[in-house]
Amino acid sequence: MSPNPTAPSVNPAPAGLASIDPENPWLTPGYPESLMPLLYPEDPWDLAEACGVLHFEGDLRRWSRDPKTRRQRSYQDRVREVVESRYHAAHWQGWKALSAGVLAMPGPDLPAHVLHLLPPHAASVLGSLWGAYQQDLLREVWDQVPEDPRQDWRLTILYPPFPHRDLDPAPVPPLPVEPAPDLWLAWSHPHQGDMVPVLLRSVAAPRPLDALELQHTSGWSQAPTVVECPLALDQAEAEPIIRCLHHRQQGIWGNTAPERE
Repeated sequence: MSPNPTAPSVNPAPAGLASIDPENPWLTPGYPESLMPLLYPEDPWDLAEACGVLHFEGDLRRWSRDPKTRRQRSYQDRVREVVESRYHAAHWQGWKALSAGVLAMPGPDLPAHVLHLLPPHAASVLGSLWGAYQQDLLREVWDQVPEDPRQDWRLTILYPPFPHRDLDPAPVPPLPVEPAPDLWLAWSHPHQGDMVPVLLRSVAAPRPLDALELQHTSGWSQAPTVVECPLALDQAEAEPIIRCLHHRQQGIWGNTAPERE
């Protein structure tokens, strides 16, 4: 049965946030829009002075004191280049500290004897879902700006005193669902030849070809074609699978079909 088009689906989820360069996020996706007027003001000289650039660049300091050169675009472009280089050095160091916790999270790592019981390419499917989950976490961390953008770390880290204390790693979101004996990694066939993982809560193990009646935590119901190769997610090692599947599904599916005798 086809899912309601507005409901969460056991089919592959739509793309999440735009990709992010985990090393240089100011390249992709770029700085948050609310910071752009502060990082790239129309007149760059005051910012260059505030973040200490003019102290180390004699030519820029001399040009900044001359009203004529201060107004000329060629000199403004030069000071912008120097200030942007300062940005990237400071922001790389700050982002390295801020993103450390997310990047250090261990992904799905099932032993060979468990993978042997799962559909082909299960490891690569779960790996792709984990990568998408981690990308979205990093993008959320990068996009966060305080109510007063002037207090954002990408600005405060530019100003004296130097050197700044490293930023604390951004907190990792709590595990949305704890491992449990009634929590399963199951697989559905929404399209011929496809094998899609499903995070499912069911008292009994879902059996191949069972007619399941699933209800999402949001209240939507759905009946996937087939669920097979279940894996109980009852150990701590299952946490990465729980995280990325819960993120992909935006919740969890529960089996509401009557239990067979």
